[in-house]
Amino acid sequence: AAISGSLLQELLRREAWSWPEMDAAGAEERFAELVERLPWTSPLGMVLPLSWAEFVSLDYDGGPKRTSKRGTEPWVLRLQRNIPFLLAHYVTILFFLTLLHALSNFGFLLLAAAAQAGLILAPAEALAGALPGQARPRLLQVAHLLLWLSFFRS
Repeated sequence: AAISGSLLQELLRREAWSWPEMDAAGAEERFAELVERLPWTSPLGMVLPLSWAEFVSLDYDGGPKRTSKRGTEPWVLRLQRNIPFLLAHYVTILFFLTLLHALSNFGFLLLAAAAQAGLILAPAEALAGALPGQARPRLLQVAHLLLWLSFFRS
């Protein structure tokens, strides 16, 4: 459904956590792959079917005029088609609104989002003394799971 193809779905598999010991180049490659799957336009790592510009420019027609009470209403059919298609966008909008609320009361979601953003933005050289290079991809995976858990909790 909404999380199919997302980073969350990948992280819920055992293979995401059971890598053999990798060298620094392998860890950097895995980290780059994770960063690519977490763009700023989709911090939850969900696959968005449309770009945000296309999503915002979608037509809103208000639906057809009511004609009869027989059969399934046309607006119900339209919702059944559009909601699953655009669910990743709706969840991302809800995430940003929840993040704004967490900003107002310094909630845990804000800390989880800051941890994920900090790991993505911090250069590897800045973290070299604090943690080994092989731990960076796993920390980003943990931060992403914490982000989802705090989002669900909120």
